[in-house]
Amino acid sequence: MLELPPTIRTPEKDEIPLRDTILQQIELRKSAKIIEGFTFKLNKNQDLPFDFFCEINVDNSKLWSVFKSLLLSYSEEMSLLFAHIDSDMNYGMYVDKMTILNSLEPFTTELTQDGF
Repeated sequence: MLELPPTIRTPEKDEIPLRDTILQQIELRKSAKIIEGFTFKLNKNQDLPFDFFCEINVDNSKLWSVFKSLLLSYSEEMSLLFAHIDSDMNYGMYVDKMTILNSLEPFTTELTQDGF
């Protein structure tokens, strides 16, 4: 099973409404084969400002290392896109990738272990 951050766990049966569908999902999760890996998908929605996106499964203890490696693999200048879950996207200025890494590194724990 994929390693989750310490702030996320599957609820116990006594912590959820007792509905068959929810209980079935919890039972299915116990036998799920969620492993490390990634998918690459082209963006078919021309309203979005990117050509592709990836979905990545990685053990939580490796998340920052994978993020850092991906960031360092890109061109020298890049822009950070960020948003609160219920807010519009914010587009940062294009800056050197090391500037972005250095500004995010103090928040490694928050970025890798906070479920929000």
